[in-house]
Amino acid sequence: MCTIVCSETGVSGLSMSLNVGPCRPQHAEFGKAGEDVLGAVKYLLCALAVQPVCRMGGDSLEAALVEGLEALPEARRLRYREGAALLLGADEAIRARIFGRHAAVPVERAREMGFDALLAATRAPVLDRKLLGMPRGEATAPDFERLEAVWGPLRAVSEVSFTPALAGSISLFTGGSSGTDPEVPYPGYFRKLELRLLQLKCHDETGSGMGEWGGDDEISISGTAVHSDGTVTKLGRKDYEGLSDGSSRSLNWTFASFAKTKPVSGGIVYDTYGALVVLAEVDSGGLGKVLHKIYERVQDKVKAAIASAVTAGASPYVGPVLGAIAGAVAAWVVDKLIEWAISWFGDDLFPVRHVTLSGPRGFAFYPSDTWISEGTGYRSKDAWLKFSGHGGRYGVRYHWRVSEWMNGSAAQ
Repeated sequence: MCTIVCSETGVSGLSMSLNVGPCRPQHAEFGKAGEDVLGAVKYLLCALAVQPVCRMGGDSLEAALVEGLEALPEARRLRYREGAALLLGADEAIRARIFGRHAAVPVERAREMGFDALLAATRAPVLDRKLLGMPRGEATAPDFERLEAVWGPLRAVSEVSFTPALAGSISLFTGGSSGTDPEVPYPGYFRKLELRLLQLKCHDETGSGMGEWGGDDEISISGTAVHSDGTVTKLGRKDYEGLSDGSSRSLNWTFASFAKTKPVSGGIVYDTYGALVVLAEVDSGGLGKVLHKIYERVQDKVKAAIASAVTAGASPYVGPVLGAIAGAVAAWVVDKLIEWAISWFGDDLFPVRHVTLSGPRGFAFYPSDTWISEGTGYRSKDAWLKFSGHGGRYGVRYHWRVSEWMNGSAAQ
């Protein structure tokens, strides 16, 4: 992680952070929600690998899993079927260790009921409200020190406002302004954020060690955008042919674009924007084809599980960051699902990469040692996402960019 801190002002809470994941959510209670949903996805995948069902909702998780399984070449589909049958036929203790509480549901019933009903079929784990920093009573005011220790910046130093004195000690960008918004506090904000993919690099083409007999690679890039409120958007897909060892393709692709939330007076609020970047070998099929669908369904369930532990007194503060946290947990679930498919079924998939940018909503701080002036905005320094799978290794170069500066004029 690279963290940028506004040290000159003495306000260490004002920072921008760029992250590449996913990693397991550090807090045990978030991890508990992720583990439970992951167990359900694994159980349903095994049940459907052995015997797909005929009727299912078109936008359901089970439909996405079946679509991925049917896209597999026959030999790989057989490996899934045999591996799933072995797990489902294991003794109760092994099944419980792999699938959690969901193993208690008969596999035939799980297959027919689907993801939503499977999660509701047995008692869900209860998240510990005390460990999540919640106040003791519904009407009790929250202890912000405890709450922010778990959830991250919620008020983001609520005593600080964008005064001329503060603005004078940070780097502001007002050239090429898109206008003035009287509803926005001083000094203003960038209203557009983009994740740009710049280059696809083949370090080692797929099939390495086996003579690479299949010819040059054809690689697709697709993904899902995760907005600050937790909503997700499927992103476009592009295919790149003729990739071999040492070759690369220039992308210059605005992969994800976000309309930044307008800041308001009365404190500084943090937002997190993210995207899942999915690399796949075009002719490989399988789960890589439907990862965005799996992510969307998982994220909804993780968010609901975590929200169930949020008390009314903390909801106004936790609510705005709940989507971002659920998105990070869901990204971890998808990553672990792929890792499990590789280790158990012998499938060969590229991992998912989850990229996020977090920062104060109206904060125009982009220091020259980390952010670079570009046109009417700023961009982060270029970084690389690394992918290994199918016996090959690839890299994707990217950066974040902010633009469309709006001057603020509202009184503090």
